Amino acid sequence: MLVLIIVMIVAGMFGGLINFFITRTDDAENSNLWKSLVVGTGASFLVPLFLNMIASTLVEATKGDAFKVLVFAGFCLVAAISSGSFIRTLSDRVLNEAKAAKKVATEAKLGVEQAKDEIQEVQAAIDPIVEKGTEPEPTETESAFRVTKPAVTPTEKILEAVAHNKYAYRTLRGISTETGLDQDTVVTHLTDLVERGLLGEKQGKKGNRLWFVTEKGLETLRLNAQAVP
Repeated sequence: MLVLIIVMIVAGMFGGLINFFITRTDDAENSNLWKSLVVGTGASFLVPLFLNMIASTLVEATKGDAFKVLVFAGFCLVAAISSGSFIRTLSDRVLNEAKAAKKVATEAKLGVEQAKDEIQEVQAAIDPIVEKGTEPEPTETESAFRVTKPAVTPTEKILEAVAHNKYAYRTLRGISTETGLDQDTVVTHLTDLVERGLLGEKQGKKGNRLWFVTEKGLETLRLNAQAVP
């Protein structure tokens, strides 16, 4: 890094000196030695930015390679000699790329916001359907008078209670009431059924857990029904 800094300073001042003599030959009244040296050095220090913008790896390649250092010095010298036009051209390019990046970021932000709005619209359309298909929590009176199904294994009772019901999403209390099993037992079997892929689980709008039957669960019930003589 120190070598590159020295190269940029020396090349910048030498290029500024060359620029001074060229300017003095063409326009002696507007030539100024110190101005040429300062502007030339500034242009030289902009060379790494220019190389980065054109995706050049010359700066990295200078490590331990004297030839690459000479090439880098040549870039700095050229930039210093044509310092005025080089600085203006590079400045315009940086501004244009910044505007383009800002435009892309703005369009991406608008795209995300539009996607969020579309998701909210879809969610607003689905929520009433899900709400209609979700079982309400039964009251204590309803629980007392709910008729349970004929006795089968707890797993089968729970699977049938979820699948053969007017509600697409069943609550824990509703399943417990219909099957006649206590809630701890129901939770244990529900967990097993979910792990086996026979039931699915989601969180309701009120934060409660809801269960629904999967295609695999329906297929299992169909196979069990066919197996019964």
